[in-house]
Amino acid sequence: MRRNRVIRLLLLSLVLFLCGYAATAAGLQPTVGYCRPDVNLDGEIDLFDLAIVGRMYGLRLPLGSQEDTNGDGSMDIFDLVCVAYNMRPCRCEPNYYNCNDFSSRFAAQVCYNYCMRIKGYDVHLLDVDGDGYVCEWSIYDGR
Repeated sequence: MRRNRVIRLLLLSLVLFLCGYAATAAGLQPTVGYCRPDVNLDGEIDLFDLAIVGRMYGLRLPLGSQEDTNGDGSMDIFDLVCVAYNMRPCRCEPNYYNCNDFSSRFAAQVCYNYCMRIKGYDVHLLDVDGDGYVCEWSIYDGR
């Protein structure tokens, strides 16, 4: 029973994570006013933060609790959105990745799109011909 709940929350979190990037690409902002997405205070907004929110989903929390991302006293959909919206798919330091570092061309494209939005140029040089599509001549093509 608890395992099914955790699986459902992780799937919901994945959907929210992907929706957060779709909303960002469309220029939309989250509707949550206050948002502190680094739940575990480790300096990164990642799946560990999302897992904490998922594990505590539906609980009432003391006001000011470290885990409560928006300060409303409950672990709810707004906390999931806060963390998922602020997660980043990759680092955007210059030339940090190449095509072989990604599990798929889609993962490379997500990273490319994210860094283009953040930095404004192809920081990892994944799009060799400048057409907006990454890793066209890579292991994913079998070439």
